Order: sequence, then C-alpha cells, then structure tokens
Amino acid sequence: HMPTEVDGGSPKAAIVIRDPSTIGQNLRIAHIPDRALVETGESGPLPVRAADGRRPFDVYARPWSGARGAR
Repeated sequence: HMPTEVDGGSPKAAIVIRDPSTIGQNLRIAHIPDRALVETGESGPLPVRAADGRRPFDVYARPWSGARGAR
C-alpha cells in the first residue's frame, strides 16, 4: 500500500498494488462465473467491473507462461 497525499497534507487514499501471480483460482469451480463480475443484459450475461475494482479480464486471464513472442 502506498499512501497518497493531497496538497502535502495527511494521506487521503491508498493505492493498492497486487501481484497477479499470487491470485489463483480453485480448478473445481473455475467454470462458474464470479457473480460480482457479471450483470444480466438483454442478450444474456455481460462482464462488468466488480465493486472492489477487479476487472473480468484480469480475473479470468491465464497466468503468463514466460514464453517469448506472439502465439
């Protein structure tokens, strides 16, 4: 956490930096969408940003393999 200051005063907010490699998913429930990341639209479920700031792109992304170049 890094506190941010407004006009040189006391900290007003914190910036949270998370290491994506520490976020894992239970493989038994990996196929079930996170309800916080889905809203129902006219044509079905739509991805949305969660109230805590998580993005579906980040949550559902595969970890980087370390391979170089494009696939």
